[in-house]
Amino acid sequence: MIFSDEFDGSSLNTAKWQMCNPSFSPQSDLNYCKTTYNDEQQWFRATTTNNQNVKVSDGALRLIATKEGGQVYSGMVSTGPNKFGYNLPGYKPFSYTYGYFEARAKFPKGKGYWPSFWMLPDQSDCAKYSRACDQWPVSGEYDVVEIPGDNPREIHMTEHDAQTAGAGDGTTTYDVDASDGWHTYGFDREPGFLKWYIDGKLYKTFTNATGLKDYPFYPIANFSLGGPESWGGAGGPIKGGINSTTVYPAEFAIDYMRVFQQK
Repeated sequence: MIFSDEFDGSSLNTAKWQMCNPSFSPQSDLNYCKTTYNDEQQWFRATTTNNQNVKVSDGALRLIATKEGGQVYSGMVSTGPNKFGYNLPGYKPFSYTYGYFEARAKFPKGKGYWPSFWMLPDQSDCAKYSRACDQWPVSGEYDVVEIPGDNPREIHMTEHDAQTAGAGDGTTTYDVDASDGWHTYGFDREPGFLKWYIDGKLYKTFTNATGLKDYPFYPIANFSLGGPESWGGAGGPIKGGINSTTVYPAEFAIDYMRVFQQK
């Protein structure tokens, strides 16, 4: 095991995590982090004190969606480079190339929810790699698991590259309800394949060379809300995202995140 957080304390370990990621944009005061993509509605609260959207309690990380004054707020954590200069004393970015990622989580069920575990390339030193790591989608993206809150049995396990930039490849209705208790989600990334697991059972294998990147990626967990009409197929399971039936607060709970690597 080369990285882990069991979330056993009472606050987020900011030596391991930031509450944004380098592909998003911070507000000028750095207290919020947001994206212009995907028609997402939330702002991610990135403050290190009194953050009501990122909490650690009872042995779990809790990414919490709230609505305040008409604006939706939520939580994100990542181990990527601290591109925006957040005040995180002792912070050490973490990324890895090959290995096995696993998280145990309970996903929320509800209109417009879009929680996920995913990975992006570490772009801090792209010059050393033979293939571009700084131009999405060629650079790649690994979605370990995404759950549309409308249907928590519709589990997305997706590899994005130049050929599948907007494709929801891997969309399947499984025998697992991600909102019904705790489940483990695993992602094995090796030189010749990508494999996705739920509760230790292999559900998907990917071997297309275009998606097998040879540079480091870093883990991300976030609770997005909203999304495009087309997400997940015609009409989309999120169907444009939040509406008057969306319930706040809502919680994406994570028991642990771990990364293992062959010696």
